[in-house]
Amino acid sequence: MQKLGLLRSACVASVFCAALAVTSPAQSFTTLLSFDGTNGAYPGGLVQGADGNFYGITGGGGATNACLKGSTVCGTIFEMTPSGTLTTLQSFSSDCSNGCGNIGLV
Repeated sequence: MQKLGLLRSACVASVFCAALAVTSPAQSFTTLLSFDGTNGAYPGGLVQGADGNFYGITGGGGATNACLKGSTVCGTIFEMTPSGTLTTLQSFSSDCSNGCGNIGLV
């Protein structure tokens, strides 16, 4: 009799799991921010800070004119809120006099 009870419990658990899998909604993605060159280009990975905001780098673009003309050593360090508000923390110049982008964050 104990085997029958265990089998019944296993069947109920299986049906419950199957029902959850069928009714789970699909994930959807929302674009929070698009980089247009003046605010950076070719973004790298994001890290989330203790304040809940995201921090990252771009390998190109930025506020300096040389970056906008296709220089490959430009870029930015940026902060983005979970809602997509961007703050550029650093725009690198093409001669690396104020640092060079696309290295990564620590």
